[in-house]
Amino acid sequence: MSRPKKRRQICHAEVAARLRNQPDVWGEVGEYPGLKSAEDVVRRIRTARQAPMYQPAGSFEARIAGTELYTLVFARYVGHTAAVQVLDERPATPPATHIPSGRDCDRVLGQIARGEVQAGPEGARRIAARHQEAYGNAVWGPGPDPDAAWADALAGLSTGGAE
Repeated sequence: MSRPKKRRQICHAEVAARLRNQPDVWGEVGEYPGLKSAEDVVRRIRTARQAPMYQPAGSFEARIAGTELYTLVFARYVGHTAAVQVLDERPATPPATHIPSGRDCDRVLGQIARGEVQAGPEGARRIAARHQEAYGNAVWGPGPDPDAAWADALAGLSTGGAE
């Protein structure tokens, strides 16, 4: 069994200097084995937290692009005029040079954004109503009659529960 290929170390000081020399141009920061580590790098680039080479906070934008094997991080320098700290913003669409992702989560998030997937209680009610309309009682059967259920419970009590 062979050992996994060691990931190339990324020199963020060099990346930041290269991006500063080409303002507003997206450049590749590096490859990351997992989405979580890539999201952490994006957050550090945007906020300059624990990454002083990207200071001041907000002077760089960063994006994620997924592939089947790893996650790419892209960034660009937008200058000191855009130095606004962004903490909880979800990564926007990757730059046009990204490699299309084949991950299921990207596909599902796109479907939700386009309204093709309904989620939450309201979505469940709409789906159930659509199925009831299409299939009638063939799927779930008629709803329980609350009066009959109450009568059965009382009858069970009067007979001592024995049938």
